[in-house]
Amino acid sequence: MHTVTEVELDTVAGLGSSVHFGFLGITFGTCVAFGITLATVTILDPKTAAIFSGLTWLSGILSLYFGARSWSDYRASRAKLADIKRGDR
Repeated sequence: MHTVTEVELDTVAGLGSSVHFGFLGITFGTCVAFGITLATVTILDPKTAAIFSGLTWLSGILSLYFGARSWSDYRASRAKLADIKRGDR
């Protein structure tokens, strides 16, 4: 048995405890990087332009997915924390 304060429990149930939040950061960063590349570099090869466009869209969609999963994990951890504080199991 360990004694845990309420502040420590709140810290554990934060957004940082979700692996999806980490993936959100990675995919959003790649989306921004590909978007900046498309906006600032003249790509002459149509195949390369299509690949960059596809990767931009894919990373954008994955950012939305991981953002939704992060929010879901956050809400679930807050609900579990509330149950623990009330004494429910």
